[in-house]
Amino acid sequence: RRSPFAETIQWMQRSRFCLCPPGDVPYNKRYFTALLSGCVPVVFSFANTRGELNWWKQRRGPAGHHEHEPFWSVINHTSLVVELDGQRGIKGFLQKLRNIPAEEVELKQRRIEAVRHLLLYDTTGSQHDAFSLTLRELIAGLPARRGERGANLIARALREELASAAVPR
Repeated sequence: RRSPFAETIQWMQRSRFCLCPPGDVPYNKRYFTALLSGCVPVVFSFANTRGELNWWKQRRGPAGHHEHEPFWSVINHTSLVVELDGQRGIKGFLQKLRNIPAEEVELKQRRIEAVRHLLLYDTTGSQHDAFSLTLRELIAGLPARRGERGANLIARALREELASAAVPR
């Protein structure tokens, strides 16, 4: 017999939409499980403390959807989801999902498939993956020395570290 989690994943893989209600942290495992299953996440927006709509964290989250989203510079999360107004409640949400044109759902599913590998770890090292994107974002966030970009700064620091660790022959 399969585990309940394995059965849930199979169910998600057969579904067009997966509900991803908000959690109490800025990230939500349900959202990523839906993406990895190829199912379009249905997220619910709530106003944060500044009155701006946000589906990453109910009421206390950061404004907007950009630099606070995982791998925001590469993945347009808004283009992958169906976003519903959580402040209006869920009444009628099923009909709203039924009213979405099939072409729009298929486009979202193609977009999900195109970025799915970026949320996984590629143990062969043959393509960009979650690890390489994490490094990319860390490097981009480093303060640069005058005239140096973050990537150059890291590369130079790594070379210096390797050189100092080298054992003389």
